[in-house]
Amino acid sequence: MSPWPVPARHPHLVVGIDGSPGSERAARWAGALADRTGAGLVAVYAHRPGAVAVVAVAPPLVYADGAAQSWEEDLSEVFAEVWCRPLRSHGAGVSTRFEQGQPTRLLLDAAHLHHALAIVVGSRGRGGLAEHLLGSVGHHLTHHSDVPVVVVRDEPPAAPVARILVGVDRSEDATTALAWAAEVAALSGSEVFLAGVLASEDRHPAQVDGEDAGVVDILQCHLARAARPLRSRGVPTHIILRQGPVIPTLLALAEEVDAGLIVAGRHGLGEMREAIHGSVSHQLTHRSTRPVAVVPITCPFARLN
Repeated sequence: MSPWPVPARHPHLVVGIDGSPGSERAARWAGALADRTGAGLVAVYAHRPGAVAVVAVAPPLVYADGAAQSWEEDLSEVFAEVWCRPLRSHGAGVSTRFEQGQPTRLLLDAAHLHHALAIVVGSRGRGGLAEHLLGSVGHHLTHHSDVPVVVVRDEPPAAPVARILVGVDRSEDATTALAWAAEVAALSGSEVFLAGVLASEDRHPAQVDGEDAGVVDILQCHLARAARPLRSRGVPTHIILRQGPVIPTLLALAEEVDAGLIVAGRHGLGEMREAIHGSVSHQLTHRSTRPVAVVPITCPFARLN
């Protein structure tokens, strides 16, 4: 079970900050989403004694022996005044957490404490060891977090979630991912595109032949049912059904609808042939140029109302 309830009227977004271009892009995306949803922002930086001087400041600052506390105070000021600048004046305000500890643990602790709607991270750190550490943090979060995780790889769209693309199959994971996307859409006034992909590696995504007619009808009915709760909440909802390789098809659809966010469940079974979720969600975080949300089944949006 999730350790926190469904986010309240004013949810929070937890943002991993390390001063890298990747975390700056993540901060700008989170700030823009906070403006649309009224969410509060929580910026988190985790430092480790001995490692911080190497990975966090470029070029490294040099202090005399015994000046670790002074160095930590300086870095804390850089974090709050410089690295968190993209978050200022957005949403319902910004709080900061500059703490010693393991990054994924501190991000999850902050998410649980604030009943976060999501954790937002960039995909690249500040090079060298920092990039390795941030990469491992993002990898661990998308595989093990009980909070939805948004990975922002490239420059975020001007309208971060004006249009949300959700990969849909008939798994419980997909249902949870869709419910989370519906909550984000309702808070932000976004459109939702439900994408059903009949997986096939050897056909054009637009082609559906007679032998698949039964499966197609089943998927169309499922998509229609999935759309009803969103429409009942006033969320503009569109249905798209395609056939083709799952990842290229979803990425092409994201470009076609100009999605500001792609949403997928962490695990799940695909429509008879291939996984829509599970490993696909992790491939999306690595291959998509658009932000991707990986939603665990343990997040509090288990059912659409």
